[in-house]
Amino acid sequence: MSRLLHALLLLLAFTGATPALAQSGIFQDAGKRVALVIGASDYRHVPALANPSNDARIIADALAALRFDVIRVDSPSRSELLEARQAFLDRLDGSDIAFFYYAGHAIQIGNVNYLIPVDAELGTRDDVAANFIDLSGIVNEMDARAKTKIVVLDACRDNPFEAELAEALAGQPDAPAVKRGLAVIKRA
Repeated sequence: MSRLLHALLLLLAFTGATPALAQSGIFQDAGKRVALVIGASDYRHVPALANPSNDARIIADALAALRFDVIRVDSPSRSELLEARQAFLDRLDGSDIAFFYYAGHAIQIGNVNYLIPVDAELGTRDDVAANFIDLSGIVNEMDARAKTKIVVLDACRDNPFEAELAEALAGQPDAPAVKRGLAVIKRA
């Protein structure tokens, strides 16, 4: 119920129901609107999540009703997530609003936020780059290509790879801290 309420509040905000957005007119006269909506539920090597795929469907439907060109992927593997990311980036040029929504497992290592595809495995430090998706690449491309950027991360606060990461990074002098959850991303 709380997730549905979250989506409803999000929809109300985007339709101008809140005073700040209503005054800004951000969604009223916007031209090209592009969205990438990802719901990762069916993990293969870590605990599955019950709600992300359904939440992503609700968000994608709400964005489509607001005339967004929506790319939606459900429980993507790493290759499927990279493919969807590229399709999103290909559509971003000249966009007035770029919207990125991710629901699923995600972690922060050091100061880097990673999305975790459903087929991700972890055994060594090298597996981080080989299996996870660095969120900053997506955000940087949105910054460069769209006038207005919106990033929503509905990430599970549990780190399903905490033990594996601690072991893989142990004893390395440049080992970043393994943190719980994601950092707030804010660009000035």
